[in-house]
Amino acid sequence: LDDEFAKDVSEFETLEELKADLEKKLRTRREESAQKDFENAVLSKLIENTEMDVPEAMVEYEADRIVEDYENRMQGVGFTFDQYLQMMGTNRAEFKENAKIAALRQIQGDLIFAAVAEAEKLEPSAEDIEKEYQDLADQYNMELDVVKKTVPQEEIVRQLKGNMASKLVYESAVATAPVAEEAPAAEEAPAEAE
Repeated sequence: LDDEFAKDVSEFETLEELKADLEKKLRTRREESAQKDFENAVLSKLIENTEMDVPEAMVEYEADRIVEDYENRMQGVGFTFDQYLQMMGTNRAEFKENAKIAALRQIQGDLIFAAVAEAEKLEPSAEDIEKEYQDLADQYNMELDVVKKTVPQEEIVRQLKGNMASKLVYESAVATAPVAEEAPAAEEAPAEAE
């Protein structure tokens, strides 16, 4: 590994530059992964400590949406959904059952963040709404007017409120080390009689 290697495999002139770039990318990935793990732990704790009844119909609907999303993604990379299922060693029924678990968690999170948004009176600005529409137009390579006609503003506002609430919750959460259960004090063994 030398500067010539760095030039051959990257846009960098020296091996030190390549190493520094790789280190920066790895650090960023680890930080993003740690943040995602933290957010998942916070959401799990919120769900665990919140009482709510989620209708089965909502879970079914969201699970169907998850399945449909996977079908579309697989088509986008040149696979049929059935080929994907076969590669994963599962079938449609098992996949849907697993999707129900993710769907329930998604719904619970959405309900919690909607309640936080309401309690904290979070409201996106007109600029935030416009930016979200523009981001959608850019993402799907569509005209802005078409996106605005297709996606109701109430949906954009609901999504932005949820994002604002989740950001508030995650920024307010404090990570603590898990508390280990104390082992019971060992009883002193009786002295042996001689």
